[in-house]
Amino acid sequence: VYTITYTDETADPDTIACDFTVTVIDSIAPVIVCPDTVQVQCIDEIPDYYINYLDFIADGGILDDNCTVSLSTFAWVSDTGLLAPECTNRDTITRIYSVEDIYGNTGLCEQTIVVYDTIAPTITLPADTIVNCNAMMTPTQLGSATAVDNCPMVSVNIWSADSSTQSGDVDSCDNYNYVITRTWYAEDECGNIDSLDQTIMVQDTTKPVAICKNFFVYLDINGEASILPDSINNVSTDNCMPPASLNLALDVQDFDCDDVPSVEVTLFVKDACGNTNSCTAIVTVADTVAPVAVCQSAITIYLDSMGNASIDSTDI
Repeated sequence: VYTITYTDETADPDTIACDFTVTVIDSIAPVIVCPDTVQVQCIDEIPDYYINYLDFIADGGILDDNCTVSLSTFAWVSDTGLLAPECTNRDTITRIYSVEDIYGNTGLCEQTIVVYDTIAPTITLPADTIVNCNAMMTPTQLGSATAVDNCPMVSVNIWSADSSTQSGDVDSCDNYNYVITRTWYAEDECGNIDSLDQTIMVQDTTKPVAICKNFFVYLDINGEASILPDSINNVSTDNCMPPASLNLALDVQDFDCDDVPSVEVTLFVKDACGNTNSCTAIVTVADTVAPVAVCQSAITIYLDSMGNASIDSTDI
């Protein structure tokens, strides 16, 4: 506030003077410009607010006034996020700062801090492995993947899906020698997903269990007999292949009178992948067909000089 005296200094002898008051009012707020928008991946990466104006200015902020800024009044006001953010680590924070000039005019600025997580969790796979075809192959037996996220205190959802080259044909080796590709997925709360493949080699290298039983066979009227592999197979089994699909073969299948009273027979049992085992059985060969006697209806014999004669079996 200023008091000003005005005097008329003209030559007029009736000079007068008057006083009037000039009040100077500063009603213009200071100019405050916040630093540029900050973008981070995780909520915990949001920088601390500026405590003093020097750091604020060093990072690009501006403080100015038409008169004089009261730098000591620089202050952080508030942080406000979205009412319904997509997820914890996808939010937009509005940070407000204020400053006053020496006449109490207040200026405000807003700095935007964008939290936007775009990084998928990092997966650690269980080891690739080789298992037999009759093994349990679930993650419980072969291991589960683990995952960590770039942002702390985040729940990560982990699951897997299998694809397989198994043929589905029980008579084919491809049904027992095949590859399972177990794809592991990890997803964080913001929907960032990554995946990696675990390879499981399935193989059949185990021989079947060959089980034999003894067998009794009768020669026919021609003195011949035959048996099948099932004749001496006593439910041989395999670790993977169904018993009915096993390939069975014999080293001796046909018999005649020379084989009476018994013959040792070997049964060979082979699965679809060529794994082979064997066992032996005793096949008893019986001839129960009586001979057919055929005689000549009559023969003539002649006595010798002594009045004697003889015959043998071939004569009749």
